[in-house]
Amino acid sequence: MKLKSDCIPCLVERTKYECDMLFEDDREKILVLKDFIAFLFEHLEGERNAPVFFGTEMERLLKRRSGAEDPHELVKGYLYSDGIFRRDFLRTLNENLISSSEVGCKIIPSGAYIGVSLEEAEGEFMDVFSDDRYLVIAKGRGNYESISEFESKLELNGRLIYLFRAKCEPIANDIGVRRGELVAKFV
Repeated sequence: MKLKSDCIPCLVERTKYECDMLFEDDREKILVLKDFIAFLFEHLEGERNAPVFFGTEMERLLKRRSGAEDPHELVKGYLYSDGIFRRDFLRTLNENLISSSEVGCKIIPSGAYIGVSLEEAEGEFMDVFSDDRYLVIAKGRGNYESISEFESKLELNGRLIYLFRAKCEPIANDIGVRRGELVAKFV
């Protein structure tokens, strides 16, 4: 999904929100916002301008400025790991979708990028992602924003399912649903 005009103020507001949680010093907040806005304007006309491209840079900027490996852990007690995600995803999948049969599921992280970046994704992920024997379940809005930009290039038709909530108007309009609705889209 390409960046929409509504995405620009949203990205800046999100950056300010994250700064407010991470930094007490207003000068530090202003420096982060200045750097992010400069990056945003420098790349508005670029080929890689899906909202997740900018969101990923915002997260990386916050990491560099705060010195924290996971800035979210500092502000919300939020802890992310591939293992926790894998455990929770499989528990949910088994709880709601599987009754008496075994389903093989391979969960592979795509790398340190919101959604998927073909340039930054790790080898094992790309091997599975591009293998037409696998059904790809892309969970989350970031995956929709990024993968929808290249899904036809990788021939994902017939083996890709997006699962997410349409949290904003640009996403809702892009996919043809109302804001706030849950989406399961088979490509």
